[in-house]
Amino acid sequence: MKILATGAGGLLGRYVIRKLISYGFEVKGFDLFPPPHEFSKIDWIQGDIRDSNKVDDAVKGVDAVFHLAGRMPQWEKRLGEKNLYDINVNGTKNVIQSCISHKVRFIVFASTTEIFGPQKKYPLSEEDTPIFTGAYSRHKFECERLLDKACSQNKIFAISLRLPMIFGEGFYHERSITFIFDLVRLGLPLFLFCDPKIPFTCVHAEDAAEAFILSLKTLEKMSGTNKIGKNHDVFNISSEIAPPVIDVFDSFIKRVKSKMKIIKVPLPIVKLGIIVAMKLPFIPLFHTPQELIPFALTGAHYSIKKAKEILGFSPKFTPELCLEQTYNWYVKNRKISFQERKKHGLD
Repeated sequence: MKILATGAGGLLGRYVIRKLISYGFEVKGFDLFPPPHEFSKIDWIQGDIRDSNKVDDAVKGVDAVFHLAGRMPQWEKRLGEKNLYDINVNGTKNVIQSCISHKVRFIVFASTTEIFGPQKKYPLSEEDTPIFTGAYSRHKFECERLLDKACSQNKIFAISLRLPMIFGEGFYHERSITFIFDLVRLGLPLFLFCDPKIPFTCVHAEDAAEAFILSLKTLEKMSGTNKIGKNHDVFNISSEIAPPVIDVFDSFIKRVKSKMKIIKVPLPIVKLGIIVAMKLPFIPLFHTPQELIPFALTGAHYSIKKAKEILGFSPKFTPELCLEQTYNWYVKNRKISFQERKKHGLD
């Protein structure tokens, strides 16, 4: 099989491409930027996901599409909601339409757990009611509905994977995390500006990439029996456990042998700070979007029971390991991380 990965040059995209190659798939990459050096010999189309002609060229001749291309909330201030919509929703429309035109049967789509919003229900399952946090979560949910519609007409088979924050080599997009990494590196104190008891969840790109492969295998197996809902199903993909954030960071700091001390900010001050921060479009310095701020009081934990039972998903990385592995890469490649931020317009 030949698989197209959109957003192939991103953090997750690189892991997906490597995983596909390791499994012996023929691979095509599509991205706004030229291919990284390690992928210089694979079939690569450079283009904008909003360009229907470029997308059509990329989809032509493949057997399945892993649709990863998109922009997260961090880009909304720079791009504006209209451009974010064009990239995330209209770009997905382009992918779906090209798949239908070229009779490409399978799409695996990178969605987000932000669809659930900040809730104190743990763990959240795929059936729980969405509470949209902002434009990005609304856009991703609309993309899922587009896939529902196309699949209900028996034109394609699709799986949407709802992903939390993704860690791994190449991490650059969340400035608050790289700032914490710098504090850890220098042994400076960390002021924990959240409820220390909230659950902390994430996913490593290695585990997420494996979930894409498992989804494709599931679509192949199930497409002849029509058992995946209306040919489309949704799965949470994250670390299996979500320990309290204070425990995660304490363990992580010990693992990397940092002299950092965690200072818990009193909860009344945290709540007051959140009220103030919610009046801002983003947090200065970190550029954390307003819609993500309430998670400081709720954290998140997502059930992966369905993914384990149907896809055979079994994550290898705990939240502590996600942080440790990503940190170890970051301290050796800080310049690369910041170059990526600059390239993508986040500085």
